[in-house]
Amino acid sequence: MPTKSQKRVRKTGANEVWYKLPSGSWTCVGLINQGYVAPVDETTYDKVPLAGAKTVTIGGTREVGFEGQLAQSGKDELDLIDLLNNKTGELYVFDGTVATDYLEFYFKEVEFQVTSRKTEGQLQVIDFKCNAVEQDAAVSIADTGLPTVKKAAAGTYTGNKYYAKIQTAVA
Repeated sequence: MPTKSQKRVRKTGANEVWYKLPSGSWTCVGLINQGYVAPVDETTYDKVPLAGAKTVTIGGTREVGFEGQLAQSGKDELDLIDLLNNKTGELYVFDGTVATDYLEFYFKEVEFQVTSRKTEGQLQVIDFKCNAVEQDAAVSIADTGLPTVKKAAAGTYTGNKYYAKIQTAVA
């Protein structure tokens, strides 16, 4: 009986990373194999686990960012990653369902950096980090400013000086 090769299983879950292009449109960077919201200096603060093996550290003025791993298989996806490398822009992360709520993160400004590339089976696995840029005031976003895949209910969401955490009850 044949067995499934772990390296050939492509994650097709809902945990997505979206980046806002200079044109103003949102584009999907890819699906997250693993990822977390964390301080830029990981050794300084503890992380709290979230759904999908992600973690979050909440603090008003700490330097934070988003780090993750994407599994990519298409030329267009890989070209997009190359285009975004070392650029700054807005970032949206859909973390999936936590308990009875959808959990989403919106970063007003991040610097996107590819930290490594490797091949696993037929996939190109990309490790990346997004260093959040501190804003002058708390980050605030209306639901209409998020990508169309958002689960956020109508309204405006405010967070700390780096990102807004959005929780919406599952309908």
